[in-house]
Amino acid sequence: MWRRIPFGPMLFGASAMVALIFVLAIRDWRVAAYFSLVAGLMLGRPKETNDSQLDLARDLQQRLLPPPTLETRGYRIAARNIPAAYVAGDFYDFVPLPGGGLLIVIADVSATGMAAGLIMASVKAMIPLIVGEERHAGALLGRLNERLVGQLPQREFIALALGIFDPTSGAVSLANAALPDPLLMLPSGAVRPIVVAGPRYPIGVRKNLSYESVTVKLSPGDRILFFTDGVAEAMVEGEPLGYERLTTEVRQAGSVEELMTRLEQMGATHEDDWTAVMLEIFQPQASGTISSAAAVRLDNDVT
Repeated sequence: MWRRIPFGPMLFGASAMVALIFVLAIRDWRVAAYFSLVAGLMLGRPKETNDSQLDLARDLQQRLLPPPTLETRGYRIAARNIPAAYVAGDFYDFVPLPGGGLLIVIADVSATGMAAGLIMASVKAMIPLIVGEERHAGALLGRLNERLVGQLPQREFIALALGIFDPTSGAVSLANAALPDPLLMLPSGAVRPIVVAGPRYPIGVRKNLSYESVTVKLSPGDRILFFTDGVAEAMVEGEPLGYERLTTEVRQAGSVEELMTRLEQMGATHEDDWTAVMLEIFQPQASGTISSAAAVRLDNDVT
């Protein structure tokens, strides 16, 4: 179905927009409401757009995101999304999977303004429809790419990373399409990037891409931080924060909320959205034995 929906014309043609809104409304009225509002703003006269309409667009977009904290037996996931403008191009999502797993998604749309918001909502609505029984992060990323190639507006793309988390084993299968490497934080204080080999093209750019994935076995006390490049590019005293200093701040922060608070206390400013998601293991798993943090394994597998 998604291959037949023209994302390019959608952004500028009312009839295609109406068709897409109808499809999405079947699954989530919030997506449909957001599409309807933003489409009206894009197709209307720019000078007639007022702050109350932009505030409503921002509020509806934030409502598309899941609650920022998900805590259950054995783990906690927390997220922060701080737009640089009224409408964000970044988003995150937590998608429950059959069998008890969880899909973690974080993305950065290259477009800006209302166009970025429409693409963000489209992709977020698409992901749960294509997951199925797939538990290989690289294969899922490749599947999403195939559905978006030729559908995005010209010269636009999406940087996206995802993790498929199995709470029973503590394993996370990760794949990355052009976002910064997630950071693995150990109870010892060590912080190391999780590097996925192979093509790192953003999605929507080239067809027939095979994305690799890496599997991380987590132990109690381990944390993984996913983040968009806007976080590392935050300006502090006129200079970009940078990945080295970000790693230092991550090491000292106990949570994603504390990390964002530290950046704000440093007076950090940003022209790009800030989005970060942290997965933390804080109890032994219900079944299965996980080795100590020092024995975390990174197992590469290729789609």
